[in-house]
Amino acid sequence: MGVLSTCTAAPADGDVLIMRYAWAPIFCFAGSANGVPKNYCGLEPPALQRFTTHRAARISYSSDSGGETGNCTDPTAGFNSSDLSFAVRSALECTTNSYNIGNDDSYWQFLWNDTGKCVAEKIGLPPKRYFWLLTNTFKRYDVDSVLKQAGYDFAKIKEVNATKALDILQDAFGYRGSYTCDSGSRTKWSTVNFCLSALPPYRMTHCPARMLEPPRRCPTTLLIDTERGGHVSDKCIPYYPSALPFPPF
Repeated sequence: MGVLSTCTAAPADGDVLIMRYAWAPIFCFAGSANGVPKNYCGLEPPALQRFTTHRAARISYSSDSGGETGNCTDPTAGFNSSDLSFAVRSALECTTNSYNIGNDDSYWQFLWNDTGKCVAEKIGLPPKRYFWLLTNTFKRYDVDSVLKQAGYDFAKIKEVNATKALDILQDAFGYRGSYTCDSGSRTKWSTVNFCLSALPPYRMTHCPARMLEPPRRCPTTLLIDTERGGHVSDKCIPYYPSALPFPPF
């Protein structure tokens, strides 16, 4: 049930957690090839021009050199959805992927296997604490609210100046983040990332210098894709205070 062994790990000096905010819901990158209805992926109406917020992508573990840790051994009993509180589960359903498709136990199991178990191995967070931290960090550091308050509304612009976006967020949070572009065309904004202390209470902190280097294959000015995913539902609006519900069709 997600209980750690008696030998709980401690982070190495300088190691951090990386909180990733992603722009588009990942299931839509594959279009309808994976069974996702086209109208959820912006390939035909009514989904066009309706995805307007970042999502909570994942939290991973990084060494002090900026390299993310992989190939970990899970020290817990593994992910079990029954370990999640109602509050955490409700938040995950709205914030981890597109809020109307793909948010289920199998996707959260994937996240745990992909990055969660490394966080558990390195600092001892069981699944219920890992997913609580993911959703709580997303709420605590609301990148969309900060950008909109600064007059840089991603839902209304066609391209992003990465330096400007990072400057705005640094002014608000006090720490510099990093960004990535899409792995295909390398022309679109994909994620914005910040570092958290690997020790409780896991607040934002300085990132390793290597992580802050501009990505070599990504230009500074990137297109912003508003054609994937659906609008924020009434159920999920509380998790996206910067987003407003769309009028009915």
